Amino acid sequence: MRLVKIHWDDAYSLPDNWLDLPLEPMETRPMVTVGFVVQESPWGYAIAHTYDEEGESCCGVIVVPKGMITEVIVLA
Repeated sequence: MRLVKIHWDDAYSLPDNWLDLPLEPMETRPMVTVGFVVQESPWGYAIAHTYDEEGESCCGVIVVPKGMITEVIVLA
């Protein structure tokens, strides 16, 4: 099971009220996720914060599309 640190840019919403145009310049929302790669596809990674080696199960899974990922660092 690979332990990785993934840097990725998250989507976000603006306040739910009337906004003057043009909008303020959009910025990235950089995130960092550290965990075990429990599944990978051409589309993305499923990363779990906890992995049970004996029971082959996991919990705390986040799925990040590869198009949002800026860097993957293998930790172990």
